[in-house]
Amino acid sequence: MLADAVDSAGVTGAVSRRRDDEGEFLELRLMGSRRLPFALTTEAAAAWLEAAGIDATVDYRDVYLVISLRDERTVDQLVEWLLRPLMYAESVCERLGDALAPHRLHPQLSLPDSGSMVLALRDSEALGAAVRLGALLGAGDIGEGLKLHRPAGCASWPPGCGSC
Repeated sequence: MLADAVDSAGVTGAVSRRRDDEGEFLELRLMGSRRLPFALTTEAAAAWLEAAGIDATVDYRDVYLVISLRDERTVDQLVEWLLRPLMYAESVCERLGDALAPHRLHPQLSLPDSGSMVLALRDSEALGAAVRLGALLGAGDIGEGLKLHRPAGCASWPPGCGSC
């Protein structure tokens, strides 16, 4: 379950099962992610885990920040407080891409950090659809004065060809 949640959240990390003198536990190894709500230091991660009420230990090994989780309740808490918001953002991003795809907008969507989504609409054959999207978002006059159609046979490449 934890490995699936890490993957669904778009976080760069790996989960492994470990054993020590105290018994079995799960280890989450995290590599850099701007989307995490803490810096990849043991101090920042430990402070965030404590503030979230998650009883886990943190260590730094090689290039990984390692969070050790001893029981199922702790795993559930980590998924709920750390990964679920990121999983939701990934889902919204995917659904928005799916909703825009039939309109031939060729959206590029990304989640650069924990608090934002970037939607980029590049030049496409469906400039009218992009203008309609802008109008739906509140820019009612966005299409004024724009040539929304290229002459027949004119491609968008190379830019500045002069004939378009």
